[in-house]
Amino acid sequence: LASSLEILYLHSNLLTGTIPTELAQLSKLDELYLYKNYNLTGALPTEFGTMTDLDHLYLDHCDITGTIPSQYGNMDNLQQLYLYGNELTG
Repeated sequence: LASSLEILYLHSNLLTGTIPTELAQLSKLDELYLYKNYNLTGALPTEFGTMTDLDHLYLDHCDITGTIPSQYGNMDNLQQLYLYGNELTG
């Protein structure tokens, strides 16, 4: 099932902790929605840079800190990247 998953909606779920780097193993994922999980903390996973099929990544309104990893430049299909409402720098 996970190998064919294309869309994952987990927004507004009161998720806590850091964003699981294992999500990057969902190789067919086109859309990932984690927005409005106000207690997701830590940095943006560099592993997401390997998600070349991803075209929508919504991580707005979390509590993410740090910078946008340069690996995100490898996401050739990325069309929408929402990161506002976080504590990003750089």
